[in-house]
Amino acid sequence: MTQKELIKQAIALASQHIGVPYVRGGKDENGFDCSGLWLRVFSQMGIDFAVRFRTVEFFADAKPIALEQVQEGDVMFWHEEPGKTEHNFVYHIEMIVDKPFLKEGKWFVKTIGTRKEFGFDGQGRQLDSYGVAYFIREIDQRKSFGRFSYFDQILEYQKTGDAQHLAVAKPQEVKTKREL
Repeated sequence: MTQKELIKQAIALASQHIGVPYVRGGKDENGFDCSGLWLRVFSQMGIDFAVRFRTVEFFADAKPIALEQVQEGDVMFWHEEPGKTEHNFVYHIEMIVDKPFLKEGKWFVKTIGTRKEFGFDGQGRQLDSYGVAYFIREIDQRKSFGRFSYFDQILEYQKTGDAQHLAVAKPQEVKTKREL
């Protein structure tokens, strides 16, 4: 299996949950929050999470990348607005499913994730409830991008035949805001 195939698998696993409602702290079919969805997807692919990751831990675990480097399988993070305090300085995560594109002087990207807003199903039809969906997101200064090593870890363990304990993601303490 290639990295591209693993990325397609992650997106396909996430898309199986389209329509599952948004529930803060949710991590199963009763409802997902943004980090709970990716915990489920990566767990299904063999990543062993020592603790329940939140967006801030995923942020700490991701290698920062520039807009020009963004590709399918990377993730986009939301950062708090100046003067507005969220529950964490980085508070939302979605996976990129296509390259960013320019429209009317603004950058956009197609993602999959879950949030308390309406998204689209796989055929582009707007859903009538909040939850797991595809979204077209405008890229602004409050967004940043990251790339996980999870796909590389899975490939490495597949080569060695160690399917028992594929990969480990460790919680990290985030003490300062990463420069955007």
